[in-house]
Amino acid sequence: MKPGDILCLENTRFHPGEERNDPAFVAQLAALGDIFVNDAFSVAHREAATYRQLAEKPENVFGKQELLDLAAVCEEVGNSIEDRLTAG
Repeated sequence: MKPGDILCLENTRFHPGEERNDPAFVAQLAALGDIFVNDAFSVAHREAATYRQLAEKPENVFGKQELLDLAAVCEEVGNSIEDRLTAG
């Protein structure tokens, strides 16, 4: 890859390292780029490698769909997304 290139991975859900929350798998994925865009709010409840380890790195950002999903949940429970994001 060259600087400025974008890499999109196909679904990693059924990769053995993803299901085991494997640190070695996370290291392999992290070595592929500088920023991880997390757009998988629907799997936030899983103990999957990309959501539990890779998404916790400082270079992680929310994807557009994840922000929309989070905003919808916040609206449903009466919180603002801004308050939720700053509260952690």
